Amino acid sequence: MRLREIFHIVTINMIENKFRLLLTTLGIIVGTITIILVIAIGKGGEKEAAKQFSKSEIDFERWYFILLTNA
Repeated sequence: MRLREIFHIVTINMIENKFRLLLTTLGIIVGTITIILVIAIGKGGEKEAAKQFSKSEIDFERWYFILLTNA
């Protein structure tokens, strides 16, 4: 098959299966947006946790040692 024939077949299939093409495109868009949002929320939570820990005056290594010895 030549490249021109392949593009012709693809074009015909896209025209005949508009609803399938729409659903596939919508799935790709929604999936991509979901991945981007999950990464953004994770990074934001990570920054917020780091900010809260940096404001705290507790010595976390000592606190962790006390927690382990009392358990």
